[in-house]
Amino acid sequence: MLFVLFARSVDSGLFGEVNALIGIAAFLGVMADLGLSTFIVKAFAVDRDISRVAAALRINQVSTSIFALLLSALYLVACSAVGWTPWAVLVIAWVAFEKNVEAQLGVFIAQQAVVTPAVSIAIRRILPVLCFISLSSFDLASELTFGISLLVGSFGGALHAHFSIRRQSQFWETETIAWRLILREALPYSLTNIASQARNLDIPIVALLSGTSSAGIMAAASKVSIPIFLVASAIGSAVMPAVARGGLQFSRRLLAYLSVGTIVATVMAICALPWSNAIMGVLFGSGYSDAGNLLVLVVVGTIFAAVASPLSSLAQAYRGAHATAVIGLIFGVALLAGVAMGSLVAGVEGAAWAALAVQFLRVISMVVLVKRLLF
Repeated sequence: MLFVLFARSVDSGLFGEVNALIGIAAFLGVMADLGLSTFIVKAFAVDRDISRVAAALRINQVSTSIFALLLSALYLVACSAVGWTPWAVLVIAWVAFEKNVEAQLGVFIAQQAVVTPAVSIAIRRILPVLCFISLSSFDLASELTFGISLLVGSFGGALHAHFSIRRQSQFWETETIAWRLILREALPYSLTNIASQARNLDIPIVALLSGTSSAGIMAAASKVSIPIFLVASAIGSAVMPAVARGGLQFSRRLLAYLSVGTIVATVMAICALPWSNAIMGVLFGSGYSDAGNLLVLVVVGTIFAAVASPLSSLAQAYRGAHATAVIGLIFGVALLAGVAMGSLVAGVEGAAWAALAVQFLRVISMVVLVKRLLF
């Protein structure tokens, strides 16, 4: 909802520019995560190793601080050198808080505790919208209002996660193991996450090769598909704890459900094509009302990208972490190359077609891998 409000308050060029910046910051944030958000869930839900979780939580705090300070410093130096406005530091701080929160919530996800993650999501989604609406009455630049709203929401989520995790005293009273061992174990998860989040760079690539207005239209279409990622991420986070309790038969049923769900969701997205122009116009304004075809392409591609998350978690639960990382890296590189080529050849729709094709092939590869692990 926040992105919808922001898109309606600025032109598509500025919207594309801001989302390109967010995409770059989010990708760097995933690199700084070091795979710890996924590792924490596995170490606690599957291995029940509190000492490893405790070490990972401490590493996460340090890596988050280093990421925020280093990237902010580099950006401010660039601002002074080329004359950029420094408001984007707010986006960097937002990504850092989000990174920290996601890693800490892994403890509760591993325990299959529903309330704490749900409250965190509500804080980080509702608070920014309320803040944006409140600040809109002041004479502030729209992008500054947007950045402040993002930061307020993530800071609220960070406070909630901090006090929630502090009540889990076993993680702060336990002797931790060497950090280098944790980083080595988390490396395959880090590579998988980096490859998966390469999709964050599609908007910057389109902005560079097809212009910020095209990037803004693509970014708007991608925001419509955010609920798909939220659902898939929730399923992916819950897979390892559920597999640890449900066993092989549960995992096989889950694979079947994911396959059927992907097909149904894809058919539904295609069936929405006649109304897609109207959807874009109602949400983002008349400037986006001709982007219906792009919306369907992006949503279908997002469905394939989203289902890769639970498939990856399923493979990782059965000692497929390294194979998952290899598949992710191959298709991560292919995604960036495909988006660039598609953008050069056919503009923003070419980029969307390329992303869809790569994500589809990645899902097929993951299904084959999971079937080999389960059968």
